[in-house]
Amino acid sequence: MKLKLLNKQELTDLYEAEMVFDFPKAELKPLRAMHHLMDRGQYDPLLVTDDGGEALGYAMMWLPRARDGALLEYLGVLRGKRSGGIGSQVIPLLAHRYGQLFGEAEAPDSDDQVENDLRRRRIAFYERNGFRVLDYDTALFGVHFKSLYLGPETDDRKVEVLHRSVYADYFSPRHMERYIQLPLGPGEAIHPAPAWLEEDEEETLIELEREDKLRAWFNMWLRQVDEGIGELFASDGVYIESWGPEYHGADAIRHWFAEWNGRGRVVAWDIKQFFHKGDQTVVEWYFKNAMDDGRVEEFDGLSLVRWNGDGKIDRLQEFGCNLNRYDPYAHGPAPQFRDEKAAWF
Repeated sequence: MKLKLLNKQELTDLYEAEMVFDFPKAELKPLRAMHHLMDRGQYDPLLVTDDGGEALGYAMMWLPRARDGALLEYLGVLRGKRSGGIGSQVIPLLAHRYGQLFGEAEAPDSDDQVENDLRRRRIAFYERNGFRVLDYDTALFGVHFKSLYLGPETDDRKVEVLHRSVYADYFSPRHMERYIQLPLGPGEAIHPAPAWLEEDEEETLIELEREDKLRAWFNMWLRQVDEGIGELFASDGVYIESWGPEYHGADAIRHWFAEWNGRGRVVAWDIKQFFHKGDQTVVEWYFKNAMDDGRVEEFDGLSLVRWNGDGKIDRLQEFGCNLNRYDPYAHGPAPQFRDEKAAWF
């Protein structure tokens, strides 16, 4: 039995043909992340073959920068080759190649007992093949794992440092704090998270979440129903309308919403586009209302939104623009302004 180091294209073919079917989406690292680690020289995608070169399985190995061991991320046997003891034969080859191996197997804490039995069998497989279950658990992007180790080190604290270094060499401290709980403390809540998220993807995810929240705010007005003002705005948040009124605190914003919708309704509040920078979002929109006294108002506008660290709106200020626009220089160099009162915004 041999181990063959794959190139990017070979890894891509294997990933799409086998790995996406072998592992749950929540556990499977994006292919792009594997390629990125390969560029850094910290990822060995290995194909397991027999002595004649026929493919039997694979092992994905994440290497710490210090090259002190390796994390066995994924071990798989190809369909049609299973139940022949191939996995048990691969592990000694990996241990010889890297000296010591770190591993992670999903913890048997599902609500589905059939799934838990499967997870226990996976852990037992690794134990039969020389791994030991460490005295700390791990949570990665919201998934709970038992931590495993195969090697000469007997001090779990030293293993923990080496295990953690695999992730700390790749992710920023902020990303580590948010998504990598290694170790997962006794009784510690697992941080909710999407599936594996690269750092450049996190910013996009946050922006999409902010856009969803602003859409929800506009829809509350269209439906005339408070569907979570207290969850959307900070308790001390500030809302400033384009024509002057401002409301301080989520309770004041909630009162204004209820009172206003008792004397009018929003007919349209159409989002045109979003812009994001840091902790701020700008949304461009068209707005139209119909009041109970017969007045109808419509205008274009922008909302400048600032978010706090909890993902709530800390400050929202609106800016309006008259729809009834014109060019005062259309008929010559001297401006000709309409004889009308300027719009209130």
